[in-house]
Amino acid sequence: MKLKFSFIILFVICASLFISCSGKKVEGAFPVPQIKDVYSIGDTGPAGGIIFYDQGSDINGWRYLEAAPAESEFVTEEGWGLYDIDVRGTFSGIGSGKSNTKIILDLLKQNGESGVAADRAAALEINGYKDWFLPSKDELNMMYENLWKRKLGNFREDGTYEGSYYSSTQYNDNNMYLTWEQSFKNGQANTGKRGYQTFIRAVRAFKSDGQPAAEITFSQNAEIKELKPYSYGANLEYEARDEAVYNEIVKIWAENGYYIDDAVKEKLTAEQKRVFEKYGVNEAAGFWEVYRGGMDWGGYPARITASSFLPPDTANADYKPENLHDGSFKTAWVEGVKGYGIGEYITFHYSADSQSVTTITIANGYVSSSSMYRDNSRVKKFKMYIDDTPYAVLNLEDIRREQIFQFDPIHRAHYNPWTIKLEIMDVYKGDKHDDTAIAEIATDARRYEIN
Repeated sequence: MKLKFSFIILFVICASLFISCSGKKVEGAFPVPQIKDVYSIGDTGPAGGIIFYDQGSDINGWRYLEAAPAESEFVTEEGWGLYDIDVRGTFSGIGSGKSNTKIILDLLKQNGESGVAADRAAALEINGYKDWFLPSKDELNMMYENLWKRKLGNFREDGTYEGSYYSSTQYNDNNMYLTWEQSFKNGQANTGKRGYQTFIRAVRAFKSDGQPAAEITFSQNAEIKELKPYSYGANLEYEARDEAVYNEIVKIWAENGYYIDDAVKEKLTAEQKRVFEKYGVNEAAGFWEVYRGGMDWGGYPARITASSFLPPDTANADYKPENLHDGSFKTAWVEGVKGYGIGEYITFHYSADSQSVTTITIANGYVSSSSMYRDNSRVKKFKMYIDDTPYAVLNLEDIRREQIFQFDPIHRAHYNPWTIKLEIMDVYKGDKHDDTAIAEIATDARRYEIN
């Protein structure tokens, strides 16, 4: 009788710990779900998890994010998977974990992989709910900020895996070996190899009424960002009168073994020295030529269109949208409607096999001379769309210099054609003309290091 009683106690203990004596999960051992009209951060959710994010109302088919109970946490023996595959189209933002997971699951199926992080997270069933997914980079960080810092969630902070949890966000585009992880030991987002054994904590999204979220896609979750230039490219203080002297310097540079040292510099005329000090010598580009230095690497648009453009003038100059990507600072796109062109736009069309875009570099205004720059209007704000869905507002400065905007890798749909649209919201008014001009716009698939 004592042996039987002991066995019952052992069984109850194993079930309460959510581990059977053989080490397998036992159904029904999760926290009791809580059904409420309004949830607060830290509340038990309708699936028995913990609420860690509330966007205030039902937006794009969901309101709350719920972290799975600690009892469901696991370490993936097979890692993240897809070790040598570019998982294009995953994002960092809050609300992107579900669509990220779908992308990963599709690729896992194509490659015959299973038992990895996203696969196991999506396979969870907790209190009857089967809509779990692997969180994005920012979703994991929000779990750290809103749960761990409040001593909620029983996240791991130490041990073999250094308290790291896998996200569903690839580190950057074209990187087929790394993914983003969140450390609950130091609060940092780190990169991790996809083959490592790392903790997994799944999440789910649901509506205000407690019902599961509608299908979440990037377009439904595009969060309007206010962006300023994070860096600057070429100085565009060009003057047409300097072109002939610049060409003289290029000839001298070539005659001296493509090098100008102090001895050569001493032989330059005063005017040549002035121009050399202002522009230097670019071995890869002419006076007006854009030196991309690797820009458009994988982020090259198939074509560019515009809502309007100014007809050719009497000097036979044209202002078509293709000028934005012709490699010359001497030309420009100029919108073609009456007034300052508010609401006019340009659209970059990308093919299905293009790489994601991580930066946009803009040469604002008509930069071919200081007078042309001042006389014509320049863009002050662009509204940026991904496949006609608002994504960000680009705040441009009124300077004759390339302005570089950086963001998480953008690719609207996995292996489908997609677009980026830039719509004029506001302008710096020209001294003489209300026509608004842009000299060059380049997109890039690389991500730059921000110091």
